[in-house]
Amino acid sequence: GGQLASTLRKGTLSEAYSVQLDASYPLKKPTFGNLGGYLHLQYFDGYGESPIDYNRRTGPQFRIGLMITR
Repeated sequence: GGQLASTLRKGTLSEAYSVQLDASYPLKKPTFGNLGGYLHLQYFDGYGESPIDYNRRTGPQFRIGLMITR
């Protein structure tokens, strides 16, 4: 079935935070183990999405993609 995950992080400054929400749902029955494929939706908002941007805030971002395994 579907799967939901969340990551909430708080930085040392009061306004430094990040929120990441992930949702995935199988596209069809798995074949060859877990290689059936999944639809992946993601939301990110805050600081530190990557090490390069640790001190820069990125605005809200929505993403959609395909996953082979989860």
